[in-house]
Amino acid sequence: MLGSIIINVVLAGLAVSAATLDLQARDSLTSCLTGTTATVQSPGQSGFATASLAFNRRLNYTPAAIAYPTTAQEVASIVQCGAAQGLSVTARSGGHSYAAFGLGGENNHLVVDLSQMKTITIADGVNAVAQTGARLGDIAQFIWLNGQRALPHGTCPYVGIGGHTAYGGFGLYSRKAGLLLDRAISAEVVLANGTIVTASNASNSDLFFALRGAAPSFGIVTAWTYTTDAAPTSLINYEINFPGGKTNLTSSVLILNAFQTFAVSNPDPNLSALMPIGYSDSANLNIIIQGTYYGTTDQFNTAIAPLTSALTSISPNVTANAPTDWFDGTVYQTGSWDVSATPDISDTFFAKSLTVDSSLTSTLDYNGWATWLMANGASSVGWFVQIDMYGGFISTIASNATAYTSRSDVLNFQFYGSSGNNAFPSSGTTDGITFMNAMVSNLQKTVVHAYPNYIDPTLTQTQWESQYFGANMPQLMAVKEKWDPANVFRFPQSIPIGTANSGGISKVLTPGQTGFSNAVLAFNRRLSYTPAAITYPYSPEQVATIVKCGAAQGMPVTARSGGHSYAAYGLGGEDNHLVIDLSQMKAISMNTDASNNVDVVTQTGNRLGELAQHIWNNGSRALPHGTCPEVGLGGHVAYGGFGPYSRKSGLLLDHATAAEVVLSDGQIVTASATSHTELFFALRGAAPSYGIVTAWTFRTDVAPPALINYEINFPSYHTVSASQAILILTSFQSFAMTNVDTNLSAVMPIGWQDSQHLHMDIEGTYYGTVAQLDAAMAPFMQMIASLNPIMNTQAPANYYDGTLYQTLGKSWSVSNSDSSDTFFAKSLLLNSATVHSANYTNWVNWMIVNGASGPSKWWCNIDLYGGVISNVADIVTAYANRNDILNFQFYGSSGTDEFPSNGITFLNNLVSNLQSTVVQAYPCYIDPTLTTTQWTSQYYATNLAKLIAIKKAQDPTNVFRFPQSIPTA
Repeated sequence: MLGSIIINVVLAGLAVSAATLDLQARDSLTSCLTGTTATVQSPGQSGFATASLAFNRRLNYTPAAIAYPTTAQEVASIVQCGAAQGLSVTARSGGHSYAAFGLGGENNHLVVDLSQMKTITIADGVNAVAQTGARLGDIAQFIWLNGQRALPHGTCPYVGIGGHTAYGGFGLYSRKAGLLLDRAISAEVVLANGTIVTASNASNSDLFFALRGAAPSFGIVTAWTYTTDAAPTSLINYEINFPGGKTNLTSSVLILNAFQTFAVSNPDPNLSALMPIGYSDSANLNIIIQGTYYGTTDQFNTAIAPLTSALTSISPNVTANAPTDWFDGTVYQTGSWDVSATPDISDTFFAKSLTVDSSLTSTLDYNGWATWLMANGASSVGWFVQIDMYGGFISTIASNATAYTSRSDVLNFQFYGSSGNNAFPSSGTTDGITFMNAMVSNLQKTVVHAYPNYIDPTLTQTQWESQYFGANMPQLMAVKEKWDPANVFRFPQSIPIGTANSGGISKVLTPGQTGFSNAVLAFNRRLSYTPAAITYPYSPEQVATIVKCGAAQGMPVTARSGGHSYAAYGLGGEDNHLVIDLSQMKAISMNTDASNNVDVVTQTGNRLGELAQHIWNNGSRALPHGTCPEVGLGGHVAYGGFGPYSRKSGLLLDHATAAEVVLSDGQIVTASATSHTELFFALRGAAPSYGIVTAWTFRTDVAPPALINYEINFPSYHTVSASQAILILTSFQSFAMTNVDTNLSAVMPIGWQDSQHLHMDIEGTYYGTVAQLDAAMAPFMQMIASLNPIMNTQAPANYYDGTLYQTLGKSWSVSNSDSSDTFFAKSLLLNSATVHSANYTNWVNWMIVNGASGPSKWWCNIDLYGGVISNVADIVTAYANRNDILNFQFYGSSGTDEFPSNGITFLNNLVSNLQSTVVQAYPCYIDPTLTTTQWTSQYYATNLAKLIAIKKAQDPTNVFRFPQSIPTA
């Protein structure tokens, strides 16, 4: 059965990631490559270990083989061998990729090393044809010696022209003459099927568009043709230093702001400028400004004057040098262009980047950043930051003219941390990657644009797609589908295949394949299930293809958004599900309608953190949702996700105005209040039973202008006796039964302290002022006045900063390695009628007596519920529990240890000693041990009959089934 599914998916255009080659496959590859006449090195051969060393020694990958062609025809034969074996094929030009993408960026790529293809010609005296094994040093020397010509490119002689051109390589001459790819007029390229074509504006123009900014995803460029310039006849190299060779905080911030203001002013394009920054000591930075002016000394003085005038108060010292000619001037910049004199070097490092246009400069916090650099600069890694002035000629090209999109930027930042010949620090307080990430986030909270030649392999797909390619992504995906439909040229940040009509899938993992065992790990490690396959689509059309494959095989089909289901329902909650992992579907956009309503349209691979950051950064908007950044949007919306803002603004699903959903027959429909209304009802509370929602549209709020975060403690801090705990609980319940101000959120965490005490406090947010908070909390504070409660408050600068206080970890950033736990959880909801069945005296005494016998870590959260949530009738959405006033979560964890055998019994007793029979429960804290009678009544109540009828109409063959899915009858 599984084999049939895989065949069906392959026929739909699937490209499977290469697993480790077995002996037979390796022999087959070797035999094929032998027939190409190219030199080949394979694992185990002499020289292979050295040949597979990355320029960045922090990274270590083992290719399936490395081939060294000498002609484009040999490249074509090698590509055909790799494609025939289902291998990823990767070109290596100079090998300087920061992410080692010249080795594939992962194991088992067939690497095409172009180092033997270095011919450069300039037959007509203007247009240089350079094979892509050439380095920048090679081409700089050649075009100077053959007509005194010039091109705009970087200053590292050893960098290969292949990747440098492909991703927007620039240098000191670029503000005057553009990026190196802007000078390309054609490319000779080997396609995935082995065809050799020429791409230009006149021939294969769509491919030519893609090659200039994203070439490695589309083919192997074996030669570029560039239009060269007559080298400028005069130039000035200059440097601006500051007294003492170091700058304090005030001076550093002045320099940074002046440099930015100068860059925004659109200075003379003949002027280049860059600012290296390093650490001096805890009170100073090392900052200089240097560059080149293409003209005379007088012209340079005029061009630089606005910058130096802004720095007069700190006495800048400007030194200038007029070289003999253009080439000598570039040697001043590089040291030497001769790549044959000394061998290439390597480093062990991690780097990041950001670029900003004039609209984003206000997002840069130079004071906070410089303060952070001085306080933290004595790091375990040696580091520098380089800020290049961008713009000039670069910005005269439209952002959609080439795949390289960041055309309007005025500054380009490179953040670089190195450990030299030592292992890169990767743990604890010395973690170099964490340090470099913090370096960036302290300057700009959320990076919008970044520079792909300083490529960061730790970015999520959403991040690199938006930061590197922006609005050009849809066109690039369409070009990819046309020219590389089998996804031969794939690597961790390659352009995926996809258009409105795409059927291909970027990746499928099946049992036994490399990566499968990690991919099937549940967030809740107490549970372990083995899917039939995990697929990774990136469009609704691909989701539809996969659904039809599963349905044709009679298999249950399950979506995984963030994978945080307490019951591992994102893996099916049982073995042999076809899992559709939505992590590659993370598009997000904002729209404003004629009535000035602002909607966000977000695919369901996004996490809450990504949604929160995006809507704040695009208009200071807000939505009510939970506080764990890593939680996937799909399940959170589907089952009634809520958060601190929900009493004021409702559940997240209450803000949904439409859903794009794939049905069991593969149809893609939009459900809303006016279209497929019954389906829309069901999706808002029980979505996984009806289809796979690929995108939600939410109506956003203007973020509240003022809020107060607060915490209520007691004289013994969080420690309370049994009698005190009972008073707090009964008072909290009585308070909840009053008409509590909807601007107030409150949660009460409870845990075991010792045999006589519990650990308790109350915390939350008020959307208003401190005085309004005091008034709202007064009734509760009076009820517990005998305990001498202490309320501490914090007034954040704005709504977003306030939400950071609420989140787990005080950040909305979504990491690349989500956390996990080993746990069991339960819930109950109480309304004004059922609260009287809660026996707090019995419960508190039971917890104190038995608290030490449970899982190593257990707790209960009691959230104040109701407010705007209760304004929606139970029958409006599938989410039925609208009239509740308290929401209890009971959670027991063993961390990384095996869950104790009595753990589930302990949690069940924790609930039953509070309420003997649970009437209502909360489906986001889903409990897989409930009987069908229990979960259908506790989660769906009187809406169940309607949900069954809709299930029968929408999914009659029960494709979307799992242990607690809505039945068809």
